Amino acid sequence: MKTILLTLGIVLFCGWQITCSQNVITGVARSESPDKQPSTVPGPYYITGVAAPEKPDSPAVSGPYFGQPAPGLTPVRFAASMMPAGAWGISFTPDGKECFVTQNTGGTNTLYTSREIQNSWTVFSVAPFSGVYMDMESFITPDGQRVYFGSMRPRSGCPGGQLYQWYAEKTDSGWSQPKPMDPPLYTESMMFPSVSGNKSMYYTSFDNLGQWISVSRYENGHYLPPEKLSDSINYTWAPAHPFIAQDESYLVFDVLTDSANGARDMYISFRKPGGSWTKAVNMGTMFNNATYSMCPYVSSDRKYFFFYKDLYIMWMDASYIDQIRPRFTEYLGETPPDTVPKPFAKDFIGVSPNTVYSITFSPGMKECYFSNCVSTTNRIWKTSMPGDRWLTPAKAPFPQSNWTIEPNFSPDGNKLFFVSDMPDIPPGPPNWPVLRIWSMERTALGWSDPSPLQGPFSSNAKMYPTVASNGNLYFTEILDSTHFVIAKSEFVNGQYQAPVILDTAINRQMIQAHPFIAPDESWLIFDAISGSGTTWYNFLYISYRNPDGSWKPAKKLDALINSGYSQYCGSVSPDQKYLFYAKEEKPGTTRLWWVRIDHLLHPSGLAEAVKDPLGAELYQNYPNPFSDITTISFTLRNPGRVKLVLNDISGQEAGVMIDAVLQEGKHTVRLPAPGLRAGVYTYSLYYENTIFTKKLIVF
Repeated sequence: MKTILLTLGIVLFCGWQITCSQNVITGVARSESPDKQPSTVPGPYYITGVAAPEKPDSPAVSGPYFGQPAPGLTPVRFAASMMPAGAWGISFTPDGKECFVTQNTGGTNTLYTSREIQNSWTVFSVAPFSGVYMDMESFITPDGQRVYFGSMRPRSGCPGGQLYQWYAEKTDSGWSQPKPMDPPLYTESMMFPSVSGNKSMYYTSFDNLGQWISVSRYENGHYLPPEKLSDSINYTWAPAHPFIAQDESYLVFDVLTDSANGARDMYISFRKPGGSWTKAVNMGTMFNNATYSMCPYVSSDRKYFFFYKDLYIMWMDASYIDQIRPRFTEYLGETPPDTVPKPFAKDFIGVSPNTVYSITFSPGMKECYFSNCVSTTNRIWKTSMPGDRWLTPAKAPFPQSNWTIEPNFSPDGNKLFFVSDMPDIPPGPPNWPVLRIWSMERTALGWSDPSPLQGPFSSNAKMYPTVASNGNLYFTEILDSTHFVIAKSEFVNGQYQAPVILDTAINRQMIQAHPFIAPDESWLIFDAISGSGTTWYNFLYISYRNPDGSWKPAKKLDALINSGYSQYCGSVSPDQKYLFYAKEEKPGTTRLWWVRIDHLLHPSGLAEAVKDPLGAELYQNYPNPFSDITTISFTLRNPGRVKLVLNDISGQEAGVMIDAVLQEGKHTVRLPAPGLRAGVYTYSLYYENTIFTKKLIVF
């Protein structure tokens, strides 16, 4: 049986069987693997302190935090002469003049309190609402109006012997009698709550299978049902005791690291601009060089970071957390992808029912504009980073109509181009808004007012303007509702020349649109419609410019990129590393995706990425689409390690078909449909540092 080192006391609690010896308690920990369950059902992790409290000295100190000298950036023991022996779970009122801790007395946990009265701190005594039942681990809200704590006191309609959360409210004379949480948290098995400035409550949830960290949002005066935090937090073993920053910018908690002795380390995660969390990381040996490092807490004034470490409460300057905070700068703080595409900032720049379908960044990565469709309204939105964080996106602060879309910066960042139907001009194709190209120029005070682009342009509607470093403009010319072409207008002596439709190396089909030109005009990315009958899809293409100025025949980008129903509005980051594009994952669901593409931005790049005829060849599955079983074949030039992976439309791995060393020659794999949801998938062959990808469809 696995054990956890605790301290003196005997408690039977939610599946934990605690037995005692002098200063040591053992309990059942979570099993290390699902197939090795402990004989006793695992439950929440908590500590029980040491034997009855000693009476510490009470020197005539005054001032917040027991009048202790402010600590530095290295943890030190807090108020050694004042803290009860073995106390943990410390919290303070916002003024730092009232303190709660938990201590084990007579084999049960009790809340103790001390406060400053007439310039002197009192000796710790049992809190006025504690001492009868097991009470533990208090948290005082940032506004000081409530103190939350766990308790085993009876609760009407709930099983006995369970840990539930209670709270007391601040009154003129002290604290009210405890009150149970309102529904839906009334019956929730939870411990160690921490409350942010907007009253969101983070806490440890548990059942008879384990424990995890949850959050309950506060709306309209009530807490909502709990939401389990993502695997960025809950990938750890038995996470517990979360502390949430007042602005919810970081979360500190502790995890079980050794089931043999119950060792726990503190971890920290930071919130990204889009609302997701970084993968929690161990805070290092400065904190975690002992058996227990747990129960983190930051004072309401955000000055001091407290935690429990092997029977002592430690503290340090909380600015340390800011020093280790990642600076979310480029790309809205998102972690860049490799050559496998993934959704971009879906929680930050728009979620359903919004559709974000084109995006552009300034060269300095301090500004971002994007097209945002809400219902039938298409507007340009903006976010910027004046400091080290991106601001909440909002509609761009310049005049816009219902069709003001598709922004793109000039390579030097001094102009912003977009299209809009704001002024009345001669009508274009039936049922289409009459779009024309507009631009703004950067000034010392910000941006100029937008104005329509002047030049010898026809009255046909225009879409998706992009500009090269020399000022040459590429855009979509809408000839009629079924004929879209890509055109170019050269910029000569400060004037735009008459547009020229690009040749059939680019304009090979009925509709091609949304061109994005390289700053040096060496490549062009665009989308074109392919299909037949009533089934048509947009795919992304790339063409490279010949030395004589003509264009090579455009080639479709690989199936990892063109893996949805449609892909369109491609744009490349200022550093020319990443391609952003809109991807219709299924009818009616479109999101912005991104992928590393710098290896494709030269004439040989596409061939290298799509197919290496000397290394391997991946064949299209047959039958395709299929509803029962399909066959996937590939040929290897030489023996080598091969991995054949199936991914769903979102890029998540759906299964590994092969991961082995194979001989040269042709190989075949049969893929059954049962167990796969209907939809579009990609299958990728990894061989000799090369990825080969194709698309399949399950009915």
